[in-house]
Amino acid sequence: MVTLKHQLDKTDLEKPSRAVQSTSADIVYYRSLSDIPNAKLVEELMRLGAGSNGWQTPNMESARPIIPFMEGRYKATDALLMRSGVKQVVEFAAGFVPRGMNNPQWNFVHTEQDEDALRQMRDITERIISHQQSMPHFVRFDAVTGEGIDNVMACLREEPVGVT
Repeated sequence: MVTLKHQLDKTDLEKPSRAVQSTSADIVYYRSLSDIPNAKLVEELMRLGAGSNGWQTPNMESARPIIPFMEGRYKATDALLMRSGVKQVVEFAAGFVPRGMNNPQWNFVHTEQDEDALRQMRDITERIISHQQSMPHFVRFDAVTGEGIDNVMACLREEPVGVT
């Protein structure tokens, strides 16, 4: 019997993937081309925060076929969560999704592995939402190792929860 063994260096799991963050920024841009509430504003605030050095408009030609899919996926997820009647939602590896600010009726937990991305989305959300609206929770969570799950659970009430 042949066994294939792959060893991961512990630091591989400790560092957020820059490739994932880059993809997340591209998705923010593509989502901004839709009518998803606050998507354009999130993209504008990210671009302003990144300055001229940090923001590049993604290649539209390669993305054109997937933009409707991303918009449809976002809207279908929202519709399913609404139909389910849940009052709280956990979004793992949420990136820069505006779902928490668009649905103030939910106890929303926005998780992200990268602290800088988490802080940036918290700041963007604070700039967009009304002070009368409840603020989503922003929690560092590593979906690979499970680190931070206790902090996610601490945000939830004892009732059904939707997970995206």
